[in-house]
Amino acid sequence: MIQHLFEKLSSGQAVKEVRQRYLSATEKYDFHPWRQCLLLPQYTLDQHQLQPGQLKEDIVVSNLLDINLHQLPSGSCLQLGEAIVRLTFHCDPCYKLQPLISPKRLKNQRGYHSQIVQSGMVRQGDKVTLSPQKYDAIPHRLADRIQWYLQRHPEPILVQTLLARIGFSHRYCRAVPNAIRHRNDINAELILYKSRLSHSITSS
Repeated sequence: MIQHLFEKLSSGQAVKEVRQRYLSATEKYDFHPWRQCLLLPQYTLDQHQLQPGQLKEDIVVSNLLDINLHQLPSGSCLQLGEAIVRLTFHCDPCYKLQPLISPKRLKNQRGYHSQIVQSGMVRQGDKVTLSPQKYDAIPHRLADRIQWYLQRHPEPILVQTLLARIGFSHRYCRAVPNAIRHRNDINAELILYKSRLSHSITSS
């Protein structure tokens, strides 16, 4: 069941609780369609003694058929009122939460990002059920998602563009080299960095 429902005017802004909200599959809510709607289970708030809205979630759901929301596989779909969302990947706790709670305490508990695949009205009190629809799973970890993308698109790409396409912030640019350092299944030569690109242009 939907226990709390929020809306925000722009990314990073405080959320406002509402009784109903129209989820549009075509509207841009964040910088990536895989992050249109953040679902958070009530047990995360209870466990860490947090109030609804403090983690800037869009929707707080009660226990879902005794299933741990975070344990549902990526690609699963949920029916929320009239809308259907596709679960994409976990929301990584960031440093901005530090005044409220240590990000480490929320690892794999910050919520599940989702993509709206069927538009519709959702209201507080609406049922939340598993939908029979299934999509390809998207890896949660940075290195795994890079490998997943490059396997499907094996051509050179700027690291900033790569991160944008797989749903990560540009702030992860510096983390990419370390993340893929020991991954023999990732062709690191396909990932271009500005410094390397500038050197190549100068040399030519």
